[in-house]
Amino acid sequence: MQGDYNSKVDVWSLGCVIIEMASAKPPWSECSFENPFRALYHIGNSATIPKIPSTLSEVARHFVLKCLTRDPDKRSSAVELLDHEWMRNLDTQQQNDFQPNEDSDEDSDSANSDNEIMPPPRSRAPTQISRPVNPTYNNRKSTDHSEDDDI
Repeated sequence: MQGDYNSKVDVWSLGCVIIEMASAKPPWSECSFENPFRALYHIGNSATIPKIPSTLSEVARHFVLKCLTRDPDKRSSAVELLDHEWMRNLDTQQQNDFQPNEDSDEDSDSANSDNEIMPPPRSRAPTQISRPVNPTYNNRKSTDHSEDDDI
C-alpha cells in the first residue's frame, strides 16, 4: 500500500473485524497462510479482499465491501458509513444479519444447531456519555495542596 495513512485504514480494519465476528475466523483464513509474514505480504501486494461470510445479509455484505475498497481514496469514510443503510437500520436488521443463509458455505451441523449462539438484543445507546465520578478527585479543591507539602 502506498501513500499516506489516514483514518481510512481504520475503516479497512472495521471491515476485517466484521468478517471475523461474523465467521469466527480471521480475514483471509481461506488462504491458510503458513505464517503471518506471508499473510502480510499477500494483503499488501494483491488486489484481492478477504472472503465475506455468506451468513451476513446483503446489506451487511455491501457495508463490508465499502470498508474493504482497496483504494483508500475511493474507500468510504467513517462519516459516510454512518449513513449506510446497514447502520441506519441496525435495530431492524440485527436479527437478520447474522443468521445462516440456506446457501451458506458453513457446516450444516453448526448452521442448523438448536444451540446456536445468537448475539444479545441490542439496546439503544445513550444520547449522552457520562463520565465515571471519582469522589476523591472531584471533592478536592484546586488550591488545596496540603498533601503536596509532605513531599
